[in-house]
Amino acid sequence: MWIQRVSETMHARPKLGLLIASACVALATMAQFLSGTAMAFMMFYPAIMLVAFFAGRPAGYVTTILSAAFLWFFYIPQAEQLVPTRANVIGIAAYVILAILITALTGSLTKALVRLGAMQREAERARDEASSLMSEMGHRRRNELALVDAIARSVTPKTPEGSIALREFSSRIRALASSGDLLTHEAVGAPIGQLIESQIRPFCSPERVRQSGPPIMLSALAVRYLGMALHELCTNATKHGALSVDEGRVDLAWSLDEPGFNIRWAESGGPPVVPTESSGFGRKVLTELVPSALQGSARLDYAPGGIEWTLASQPVTIDAPASS
Repeated sequence: MWIQRVSETMHARPKLGLLIASACVALATMAQFLSGTAMAFMMFYPAIMLVAFFAGRPAGYVTTILSAAFLWFFYIPQAEQLVPTRANVIGIAAYVILAILITALTGSLTKALVRLGAMQREAERARDEASSLMSEMGHRRRNELALVDAIARSVTPKTPEGSIALREFSSRIRALASSGDLLTHEAVGAPIGQLIESQIRPFCSPERVRQSGPPIMLSALAVRYLGMALHELCTNATKHGALSVDEGRVDLAWSLDEPGFNIRWAESGGPPVVPTESSGFGRKVLTELVPSALQGSARLDYAPGGIEWTLASQPVTIDAPASS
């Protein structure tokens, strides 16, 4: 706001403010002489307001006193100065009272603008510091995950099975890092749309996953665990499911209702689904780890058209709805 910037400039350079205030009073006095009527003292009101704005309330009060004296000696007949009439006294008194009110209100507004500017600068400084801190934390988290990945590579046997296990492990580490990056900017959580995009991007184009649901801001806990679930679903769909063939598609829908948060992953157009009795790590993530962490329940079905996974969690995993 330009008024705020001018006010801050005048308070930072009081001599300039006094110079502009004096010019305002001079212009009002000149207009007073040129008008030649007693009612022209109305021209002093904007001058007093500008003086209070540029030079502060004390200067406004001084201007009020000087302008009242000017009106008394130049616009009241000499005889009435010695024995003032009731009308003259009331007129000058009303002028002084109104001028004082204008000065007080303008001075208060100016101080409020200066204080607001200081608060805005402090908020921006705190925001920059928080952003810098979050970036540093994100950098350290990535370094820690890279260290874990390096340790895994050093201890994994150099066999075909070990290479496959290491590749899957590294992929999960990258998924955790991707979800963590979303929390670098907003520590409290992230929009669900951004989370889905970050997990889908390494596997396929976004057009192959049809998304539907309201804009929701997920909590930090939900971002981490839903990110793990989406990674496992995308991995399986790319290897064995709908995303392994060109005609395959995925419908991903979520909702926020009175019981809590619900999300459903449904594949279609992929190869025939063959249920397995073995319970690998990915299955445990989808049916045990994620629902337990988010205080809910999950179901994994092997439908003819592809895998379907549904999760119903408590509302405590979700922050207030917000646009993504």
